Amino acid sequence: MKGAVTTNRLSQLWALVAEHAWPQGASVSLEDICGVCAAEVPSDGVSLTANTSPQGRVERLCATTPLAREIEEIQATLGQGPGRAALSSDGPVLTPDLGDSTPRRRWPAFTPAAIQAGLGAIFVFPLRTGAIYLGALSLHRTGPKPLTDTQLSDALSLADMALDIMLEGGAETCVEDRPLGDGSAAFHDQAEVHQAAGMISAQLDVGIDEALVRLRAYAFGHERPLADVARDVVRRRLRFTPDPQPD
Repeated sequence: MKGAVTTNRLSQLWALVAEHAWPQGASVSLEDICGVCAAEVPSDGVSLTANTSPQGRVERLCATTPLAREIEEIQATLGQGPGRAALSSDGPVLTPDLGDSTPRRRWPAFTPAAIQAGLGAIFVFPLRTGAIYLGALSLHRTGPKPLTDTQLSDALSLADMALDIMLEGGAETCVEDRPLGDGSAAFHDQAEVHQAAGMISAQLDVGIDEALVRLRAYAFGHERPLADVARDVVRRRLRFTPDPQPD
């Protein structure tokens, strides 16, 4: 999933998320992911849910619009819909036209209720690591319209970013007691480097590539691992300041 997007675009998305969080003076949160997703992937609402039990009980963590909240409530009430289907899906559950016959057959109770609420299309991206399902990122549109390739790529990247925040403890989840795969720590480090680059980009008003150069130069000059420096930036223990201008 992550290989389909360029490193530069991933860093750009982290920069947008960091900028979204900056006015609140807080660490990046799931709400920031939802906010950037709504802006970068045109939609009429974005929601993020967490799986709160091994039996598949789902809790809404954030929603950007009343439509997104209502659709999650309908699924919770009826116990069916794309969000519930994502519990057993290995990939996104994409429904570009809720009025088609397939959604009506698949979710006979949810589909008419969702259409009545004003939903025309819904795209659900599972947040999963190995066999463990942590939640889902959902995009809602009032009219039937598929995602473009670029929008799909951005949504997949933002879902991965939301997953990383949840794995780092950004949301309360109750999942099966299983250790994460050996590659999880490396992915966390990589994600924090991208996030730190985004924050440095905003602090110095420079591009992502320049921000990455500054981050690596600082780590090298202070003889510290890159991941440790990135973590200090993300947790606001280290802030980069612009170089002084010559007289």
